[in-house]
Formats: sequence, C-alpha cells, structure tokens
Amino acid sequence: MQELSETATARLRSAGWSPGRRVDTRSFEEYLEQAGFPVHPIVKEFLAEFGGLCLSVDDDRIPIDLDRCSYFGAGDWLLTRWEGERPYYDQLAGTPLCYVGERWSGIFDLLMDENGRRYVASDGTLQIVGDNPRESLEHLCTGEGWRPVNPSK
Repeated sequence: MQELSETATARLRSAGWSPGRRVDTRSFEEYLEQAGFPVHPIVKEFLAEFGGLCLSVDDDRIPIDLDRCSYFGAGDWLLTRWEGERPYYDQLAGTPLCYVGERWSGIFDLLMDENGRRYVASDGTLQIVGDNPRESLEHLCTGEGWRPVNPSK
C-alpha cells in the first residue's frame, strides 16, 4: 500500500495502529459468514491490519453529539441489523459487498468489495469512500472525498 498522509498516519497511530500490525480475524470472519457476507481475501487482509481499531475523526457531517469514531471489525449485532439490506446495497454497488465496520455509532456502515473499494451505507444511500485501500483510509481519516454511487452503474 502507498504511504498515507501525515494526518492519516497520526490518526491511525492514535487508534493503536502501527505498520505491520496483525490481529487474529477468526471472530470477525465467523460473524461475517453467519450474517451471510462474502469474506473476500482483501477483507481478511484489511481486518488483519485494522480490525478492532476505533479511529476518531473530526467530521461534522452529522451535527449531533455522537461517538465520532470509525470502528473496524464485526460483532454479533450483524446477525440482526443487516437482515434484508445486503442485497439492496450489493445491487447499488453492482458487486457483492462485505461489512468491515461502522462509523458514528452505526449510523454509517463501512463496506468493501472484492477489489478493495470501500463504501459507506446509511438509510438506503451508498457512497464510495475510496477506490483502493490507501485512498479509503485517507478519506475515512479526513471525512472528505466521499462520493455518491451512480445508481445507473
């Protein structure tokens, strides 16, 4: 992966990340599989490096007092929260998506396709956060660069 900006690197480091960080992803993978998500190899790689981190970001997209954090991982909440929604977001993206975390106490769900493109889903809308791992992390760290998915794609 290309190097991240100083801002993104500093925010990731404050969340507990360091280059070469590795965590066991088995529990994340089990929850994802039970919830019916396709666990792409790139998802496993992402969760191995960033799983369990809670990335704090100043982002005023929603002007209420929430936990302004992006959490990377999966838990038992997936087993009920995504019932019936996954096919809709897969259709919008034009490809099967896998859950990789949440932002702002679950208002936004973070998703990834098999090529590493990352998305945020909320209330029936889907936005692209980045086309590759580096760009996605930059945009999650800064809160900038999100763009709507073209529904006619």
